Amino acid sequence: MDNVSQRFRRILATVKDPLAGASPALAKAALIAQASGAELVLFHAIDVPICADAYTNDLHALDDDRLGLRRDFLAALEQLARPLRADGLQVRACAEWDYPAHEAILRSASQSDVDLIVTDHRHSRPATPWSTRSTDRELLRLSPIPLLIVKSALPYSSAPVLAAVDPLHRHAKPADLDNHICQLAQRMAALLGNGWHVLHATGTARRPDAAARIESAPLSPAAAYAERARGAVLELLRTMSPAPSQVHVLAGEPTESILGMARQLHSPLTVMGAVSRSGLPHLLIGDTAERLIDALPCDLLVARPDGFAIRYPRQVRGMKLYSVLSASPG
Repeated sequence: MDNVSQRFRRILATVKDPLAGASPALAKAALIAQASGAELVLFHAIDVPICADAYTNDLHALDDDRLGLRRDFLAALEQLARPLRADGLQVRACAEWDYPAHEAILRSASQSDVDLIVTDHRHSRPATPWSTRSTDRELLRLSPIPLLIVKSALPYSSAPVLAAVDPLHRHAKPADLDNHICQLAQRMAALLGNGWHVLHATGTARRPDAAARIESAPLSPAAAYAERARGAVLELLRTMSPAPSQVHVLAGEPTESILGMARQLHSPLTVMGAVSRSGLPHLLIGDTAERLIDALPCDLLVARPDGFAIRYPRQVRGMKLYSVLSASPG
């Protein structure tokens, strides 16, 4: 079966605080699961630090509290799952002692064999290499599984989904990544009952006020490049559904062009690719998706190329213990 026609089989929705009620990410994960007929996994990483000093003489109490807190979080997740099951969804609740949260989510997603992770966006300034980034940014950097970052609590509208591609691979992105982006965009548009548009920003120089589509012009290097880029986009879409009027080749840098087109179309969802250009685990991913995560007015769905893999520990870490004497997590 073609990747485009496949529906999601299993979706993991991250739940930061099960006691706070349903989040926008959970609501939209449920909507996509309903449309796909997918199983929905509600996952909460229990990553609160525990002072080991309080249990020095009573390890049984530590184990009792570990099990008791996990039961409490599972009960809260089951409370969230109940109305979803009443709507006909197949829902599984999972809470595990594990940290940091982004690694715990990836470990659970791998174990559950999910094909989509849905998480809420937490607005933050991009971190420096030595500071802690938000969970959604870490997932953007590390997840090999398609990642939906939910930015708005508003229901998905009927406006078109926007797919941002780079068919000439000017930024050294793998050739298969654009296919994955378009397949995800087409799949989401079908599930939501929307159309979809495709955008490629050429990055060519232009006047500051020239935000419109590049027009063909004889002897113009920019126009010649734009024509080549448009041909590459149409070749990419040869077996897919967008009409020529839904294909946009714009002059300008990708960040500005994607943001402007998402606003112009009132898109509820932008689909992009992300790759890591560094083997160093604490550096920013450094691509357009990371730069746009806060600025986009809509949700962001991130695709990965084949073979994408960044190393992170596969072993569950368990409780996060610390000692007052050492004042550091254990």
